Amino acid sequence: MLRRVGWATAVCTALIWTVVAFAAGTAYDRSEWPHWRPAGTNCWDVRQEVLRRDSLEVVTWDLTTGACRVTAGLWVDPYTAKLAWIRDPAAVDIDHTLALQWVHEHGGAGWSRERKTEYANFLGYRWHLRALAAGVNRSKGAKGPADFKPETPWARCEWGTAAAVVIVIWDLQPEPRERQAIREHVAEC
Repeated sequence: MLRRVGWATAVCTALIWTVVAFAAGTAYDRSEWPHWRPAGTNCWDVRQEVLRRDSLEVVTWDLTTGACRVTAGLWVDPYTAKLAWIRDPAAVDIDHTLALQWVHEHGGAGWSRERKTEYANFLGYRWHLRALAAGVNRSKGAKGPADFKPETPWARCEWGTAAAVVIVIWDLQPEPRERQAIREHVAEC
């Protein structure tokens, strides 16, 4: 019995170290995750589409440059307790519910460039990409479920639920502490 446990432990340890060595050997490089590709057959890209979709009023466009650009709309950051009305699209970032770097570190490092591009531009799940205040997005950075906590209970519920769905859609591998954090976020519902 001891030999079997010892052998199994050795195999598991070798597998873990192989995974760790692979992940450590593939540093995150944002340029490997091309984003804001064209969105369908219209003239706007994914960023502009999310700005349009998430605006609380009809957006205005600049069509003179050959690429459609949102010039005005009305956005509210979903993660903060402050009801800050944002009218300038330059003050809005498009947030990946689970940041590109976090995804890289939790299963995406070995993806093909095409799959990384698909993730970075995915519009198939409404909460995968969100318009939010640039400062909030930048302070969130690459934080995952265990390290990012929206200010209000309803925002934690919504974000935790969205993170769980993204993990399932993309077959990501969160650590146990991140799984627990998602449970805590969703418990706010």
